[in-house]
Amino acid sequence: MKRLLIVLPIFLTITAGVIARLDHNARVTAYSNSDLISDFNFDNTTTLTAAQIDAWLNTFPNSCISTNNGFDAQDPVGYSPFYPHPDGKYIYGGLVSAGQIIYDAAKAHQINPQVLLTKLQNEEQLVDGSQGCDNWRYTSAVGYACTDSGQNIHNYTYTGADPFSDASALPTPIYYHFGAPVNSISGSCVNTNVFAGFSEQVIHAAWHLSLWRHKSEGQTNWAAIAGNWNHCDDINACPASMNIPPRWACYDGPWLTQGTYKLCPTDTQAFYYDGYATIDGQSVHMDNGATAALYDYTPHFQSFDTIFSQYFGNPDGPFYQFSSATNPPFALEYGQVAIVELKLLNTSTQTWYSDGNLPAGDHPFRVMTRGYQNSQFANSSDPSWLGTQNQIKMVEASVAPGQIATFDFSVKAPNYTVGYDELNLVLVQDGIQVYQDLGLQFRVSSNPDYAYTVNSLIAPSGILPGDMYRVTFQLKNTGMETWYSDGNQPANGHPIRLATPFYQDSPYAQPRVDPAWLGTQNQIKMVEASVAPGQYATFVAIFTAPYHAINNYSPHFELVLDGVKFIAGPSIPLTLSTPAPLPSYSFVSATNPPRAMSSGQQASVYIKIRNTGNMIWRNFDNKILNIDGTQVNLGDARMIASNPPYSNSPFALASDPSWLGTQNQIRMVEPIVGPGQVATFSMTLQAPATSGNYFQYFTFAVDGLAVMKDIGLGYPITVSP
Repeated sequence: MKRLLIVLPIFLTITAGVIARLDHNARVTAYSNSDLISDFNFDNTTTLTAAQIDAWLNTFPNSCISTNNGFDAQDPVGYSPFYPHPDGKYIYGGLVSAGQIIYDAAKAHQINPQVLLTKLQNEEQLVDGSQGCDNWRYTSAVGYACTDSGQNIHNYTYTGADPFSDASALPTPIYYHFGAPVNSISGSCVNTNVFAGFSEQVIHAAWHLSLWRHKSEGQTNWAAIAGNWNHCDDINACPASMNIPPRWACYDGPWLTQGTYKLCPTDTQAFYYDGYATIDGQSVHMDNGATAALYDYTPHFQSFDTIFSQYFGNPDGPFYQFSSATNPPFALEYGQVAIVELKLLNTSTQTWYSDGNLPAGDHPFRVMTRGYQNSQFANSSDPSWLGTQNQIKMVEASVAPGQIATFDFSVKAPNYTVGYDELNLVLVQDGIQVYQDLGLQFRVSSNPDYAYTVNSLIAPSGILPGDMYRVTFQLKNTGMETWYSDGNQPANGHPIRLATPFYQDSPYAQPRVDPAWLGTQNQIKMVEASVAPGQYATFVAIFTAPYHAINNYSPHFELVLDGVKFIAGPSIPLTLSTPAPLPSYSFVSATNPPRAMSSGQQASVYIKIRNTGNMIWRNFDNKILNIDGTQVNLGDARMIASNPPYSNSPFALASDPSWLGTQNQIRMVEPIVGPGQVATFSMTLQAPATSGNYFQYFTFAVDGLAVMKDIGLGYPITVSP
């Protein structure tokens, strides 16, 4: 793919019960090659915050640029035009996450961060990591300064030298992995050193795409100028001291939208352009500046719109904005009917038509249950529901752009126990397109005698990865029935429990430690034998903070009459902020092995290090257990012995239980070592049968998370017969 030098969040202000979603499985649709994305979506800088970008990236297990996988890089914090270097100079700050870099680049250049995320996936698959995370992919993260005719022959190294006076010097390290810089690259397609590296790629792409989006529409005076960012390029508007060349503000690409434009602010005459350009041998009309900018950046047919729609919904959206809704009661009794009125503002450029009012060849706009699944709440006697109880027709005959569409319909609780149900609604043009999601949530209570309120929730703060803690829930029985705990219910009765919705396991559950957890890590039993109406029930459980980062994970709990139903009442959010694990250590002391040993000779060695990170270290015998008794494959502290690195140690003694696995790892002596405490690794070395000169390394690791920097724990040992 040629890449020239010069790819949901749906914010709904809706009352309780309506949910905004970002879905990996959003519908993939082929959009017009002439309209890859709307200018509105292309320019919308408010779609994602830095934290939201990072949280979204962390949902991809193999993402190359997620905080879970230890990625960060230097933040682009400003731009100085023309001086001290002829091409201007970007300024880079401290280490930040990919989300912060993308957010800051998008803000500086007034572009949607979703566009940059799409390009990162489109060019080098860094978002999902599906093609691996080779260093060259970070170097050319969005394909900037790589061309069809370019070759992967360029070598660069970060030396701290001025990259403008040393063409092989990188402005910053390419990126950092768990705090370690990646400083060099061989065989890169990026043909200029100042463009090589993740931060450099993202900031230059943001500038290029945004600039050409405006220039292609004849806006020759557009420039990103705010705060530390001064991309002033107009000789007529910039200070004379900057000596701006006249060509800087000129548009020199063939991808112009239709209209009468000047290409340079100094032009004396404007000319008409028809908006057509040749892409891969085909004539394509540039319907808007955003599409022209994408073709200017990558002058080929591309999968930008497909990837964007997969991740963030319709690239031509937002197709509508939420206006208002009348929600049904929080809980419905059997057979109860409630009226819902949903109003949506048509923010598209298309008129919406209702059933029976269609122009020839057009299709009606409806609200539909997601996936065409019938709803248990559909009211079959209500003509607003169409087909097989999964689509709702629009009230108005037609709704022009800027007008409001109304969907009036009724929901009816089924005459059987559903306990908890969710009705997900989406806007559709029937048979053509699925647009943004709505989420309307309804609950059914089969017996009004069961009800509750939340009295208190006690949970700790400042939780560290690997830490165990106790959480106490207290609920008031506001119904008419007595609640019973497990083992205390009357004959044919059912116990009251606290459960996660849909019985999904909680990543914080610790059932092997605490018998209060029931089933498969999703239910907590009640402390009291019975709780009469008006009294309080207590649920106490031990949770464990996972070793992988789940920032502000919010497991919701609800009261259930086990085996019968979820009980109508408020969902109980438990927000537990767990920071990303930062494993680090410092050397304390060690006994050195003999420098000369005879074959078979043994020597006792210990190494002491201090936990200077924010994690709880556990030894192999104290690792957290899964419900089936297997150990969680994360988090135990080990010393890796190798000669050469990461191979089995020739000095390992198989009969010494301190040695683990394949004779290259040593267990920690202490059961648990918290931040600031000292860990001990004690082992017996046995000289190998083969004489020779050896070098025994020791490197600390937290299993499944990180191998730490080598701090010089290495010993030359000569083995004689």
